[in-house]
Parts: sequence; structure tokens; C-alpha cells
Amino acid sequence: MAVITGTNADDGLNGTDENDIIYGLGGIDFIQGNGGDDEIYGGEGDDIIFSGTGQDRIFGGEGADRIFGSFESYGGDGNDALFGGTKLFGGDDNDSLWSGEGNDQLYGEDGNDSLYGGTQDDILYGADGNDNLNGGSGNDRLFGEDGNDTLLGIGLNDVPSSGSAGSDRFTSSIDILRGGDGADNFVFGGTLAGRAFGSFYTVAGNGDYGAIADFDKSQDKISLVREQRGFGIEEVTVEYSLAASPSGLPSGTAIFANNIGAKPELIAIVQNVSPDSLSLSDSYFQFIA
Repeated sequence: MAVITGTNADDGLNGTDENDIIYGLGGIDFIQGNGGDDEIYGGEGDDIIFSGTGQDRIFGGEGADRIFGSFESYGGDGNDALFGGTKLFGGDDNDSLWSGEGNDQLYGEDGNDSLYGGTQDDILYGADGNDNLNGGSGNDRLFGEDGNDTLLGIGLNDVPSSGSAGSDRFTSSIDILRGGDGADNFVFGGTLAGRAFGSFYTVAGNGDYGAIADFDKSQDKISLVREQRGFGIEEVTVEYSLAASPSGLPSGTAIFANNIGAKPELIAIVQNVSPDSLSLSDSYFQFIA
């Protein structure tokens, strides 16, 4: 095992193929873990840190760090950007966290953070601050926690899983959305893959939807799209309806998009809320043009 220590200047530090401990100290450092299961400490300054091939634990420290991890990454102080890894912790300030390809856990912690899930089944925790949580593909669980958060179960820039122009659909998923304290916005539509606009969860009938676990109509919002367009299909004005949840699914109010397929598509379930207590004309429903 090697212990590698930088200086208070701008250093370039490289680990070995063993299990190393690397300290960047001050300055704007460029650090690579290389092989082995390393511990990397960026220290002060806006550092750029790459984990390498092992299961590394990376601590950004002070400054706006950019961390490319493989296992656990901790941003620390500053507006950090964390990419990849199994567990990502933003720390203080306003951080951006992007998960990798596995089943990952993202923790925004303090500040107004942006968390982006990947292609598998991720868990996203916003914690304090007004956070944006985007689950991406897979069966995700999103927890806004404190603050006025925005939760999206499916990624806005996901590429369709298969199909030709006019028949593209998105990989089915069942996401759990929990806003927590504060006035939260649960979003069920938007720009898809940068070239279409429409509702999420329109692929598998009752097999894909977003489940809102703690909707409070006195302060929370549900955002739905009014138009479906792109991918070579004719523009459609989407109409919605509310009904009791289908048999076998979580109890509550189901939200259906009625005219974007051969039959109504289940978009969302507002859990433990009866259909007669909600109205699409009330202000807690917002419609995106």
C-alpha cells in the first residue's frame, strides 16, 4: 500500500495497482486512483478525481470538485459534480450527482441539489434544500425529503428502448415518488430524448407508472402534459381521467391518459387518496403545454 501526498500547489497524483491512500491537500489537483481499492482525499481546491478500477472511496473536501467514482463518493463542501459509483453523497452546497449503470444510491444532502438516476433501479434522496430528482430508466425510488422538490420518475433525455419512427416507446418502469416535507412538484411529462414531448409511463398499460406516496393537495403539485408530439407521430391533445386504482395495484387514485394509445394508459397512482377527493380542475394539477 502506498501513501501519496500532494502539496498546497496544483498537483497531479497517480495511485498504484495496490490499495492506496492519496491526499491532494491544497490547490487544484488532478488525482487518479488507478488499480486497487483506494481512499482518495481531494482536500482544499477545485479538484478533479478519477477512481480507477477498484472499489474506491473518494472524499472531495472543500471546493467545487468533479469526482468520477466507481464505489463511494463524498462531495464535501462546495458545489460538486459526482459521476458514477454505487453510493454518491453530495455534502454541503448545491451539488449535481449522476449515477452509473448499476443499482445506485444518491444522497443530495444539504443544498439545492440535482440527482440523476441511471439505467437500473436507483434510490434518490434529496434531503435538505429544493432538489430536483430524476430517476432515469428502471424501477426507481425517489425521496425529496425537506424542501420544495421536483420529482421525475423517468429520465427526460432517455433514448427509446426500441422501435422505428412513429412507434418508439420507453422502457417500462414502476417508480415510487415521495416528496417529503415542503411543497413538491411531481412531474409526469416533458421533453423526451431531446426530440419529442409527451407523457411518461406510456409503454406497458398498467405495467408502468409513477406512484406518489405522500401527496398533500394543500401544497403539492402534479404536472401533466397537455400535448403529445414528436417521433414522427401526429400531435395529440392529451385528455386525462381519474379513477380508482386497478385491481392488484397500490390503492388510491389512478391518473389515466385517455387518448394516446388504443386504450387509456395508466400514468400515475396517488396512493391512499380516494378519487372523489381529487379533481383535475383544481390548482394542484398543472398542465404543461
